[in-house]
Amino acid sequence: MVVGVVVTFGAGVAIGRLSAPVQPAVRSSATTRQTAVTHGPSAHACATDSHGTPAAPLAERDDAQLFAALRAGPTPRDAVAISEALAQRLEKDHASLAAFLDRFSRERDPGTLWALAQVLALVDHPSVRSIAGTIATDTSRSRESRAAALRVLEGHNLPDVLPAVRTVLATEPDPELQLRAIHALPDARGMTWSDAAGVTAALIARSGAGEPDVRRAAMLALGDWCHDEGSRLVLVRSIRADPSPAVRAAAAFGLIFASKDSATLQALASAVQARDEDWTVRENAWRALGAERVLPDDLARVYADFSAERTRLRRTP
Repeated sequence: MVVGVVVTFGAGVAIGRLSAPVQPAVRSSATTRQTAVTHGPSAHACATDSHGTPAAPLAERDDAQLFAALRAGPTPRDAVAISEALAQRLEKDHASLAAFLDRFSRERDPGTLWALAQVLALVDHPSVRSIAGTIATDTSRSRESRAAALRVLEGHNLPDVLPAVRTVLATEPDPELQLRAIHALPDARGMTWSDAAGVTAALIARSGAGEPDVRRAAMLALGDWCHDEGSRLVLVRSIRADPSPAVRAAAAFGLIFASKDSATLQALASAVQARDEDWTVRENAWRALGAERVLPDDLARVYADFSAERTRLRRTP
């Protein structure tokens, strides 16, 4: 049943707000989009409506029908296919995209916001990133609106989302929005030293206190953005001292791709050798140790001993 406001998109196309919940989408990228198109339900696949009647193929449904299907909470597999179909149409029709963005900027219902965000996360257009960035950094907006905007920015994974994401990460006290901002950080490859300095400073500020989920995400992101001794020291400190094994494991994983001095290698070796440590922490530290192609003799023995231990455990029935 359709309730609430019905807004027109494009030339006489209406999208209604449904009352059923919708599941947040997973992070998208060019690869994810291609996989969804290739391996997800095709544009000609049929689903069923709320009465169990076979629905029209995606290609035969108008935008309002597609959005209603998405808002009704389909399976994750169908949600990807529906979101992709809508995104492809919006990329070709700028008038409909403008109306869709207007709806997104005014929407208050959390479920509808997530459905809109799922689609906009797949629409590669500068106006999408601009509006999502404005909403994400507007502290007068609701948490739900800002979280949905960060979800959109996460899906784009491009350098021009960084200013808005970094602002939220550096200034936002809400743990949920902190976490969303960390997830929305774009890939660090190709970024400047000044970009990295701003991001790592914000991540370091989130690494020492607050919710374990935020600290864990900060450690993983810091591994991607780590470019200086200060960042590396924070990762090492977290391996040694964070009370959460999930955070310690994330810090060890972050060091896989970071440059390592002798103190960092020793900290990793200590984590590998600590038999009372969480197994994932030990294994991630072992992987980070092994990321160095050549090790001193004593550290090479630590690496080899743990390799043998892993092999024995795998063979144990």
